[in-house]
Amino acid sequence: MKKKLQTLGFLMLFALITSMPVQANNMEHNPKVKTLRTEIISLIKKPDLSSITNQKETVKLSFLVNHKKEVVVIDASTQSEFLENYIKDALNYQQIKTEYVQLNKIYHIKLVFKKKG
Repeated sequence: MKKKLQTLGFLMLFALITSMPVQANNMEHNPKVKTLRTEIISLIKKPDLSSITNQKETVKLSFLVNHKKEVVVIDASTQSEFLENYIKDALNYQQIKTEYVQLNKIYHIKLVFKKKG
């Protein structure tokens, strides 16, 4: 009887342990990075690129979303000081609406700005 009880206890413990990751995965929401990227782009709008020298500038943007769902720019790597300052001014502490964003996770996106004409 004691051996059956131990086996039953072991089986219940095994079932509990193996079902925990499944339940946790169902409750987690993956961030909708594409939606977040679209919202970031809409917040930047269209800067006046007449002051940049190159026809095309690439910005490697690193940011996080704080507990107030505000964008905090960590880095805006580019050769253009104008674009770096413009992006920081346009994005820092702007509230976002995108759902299921992981707070305090660093996101990296690449932005390309093309000068017309």
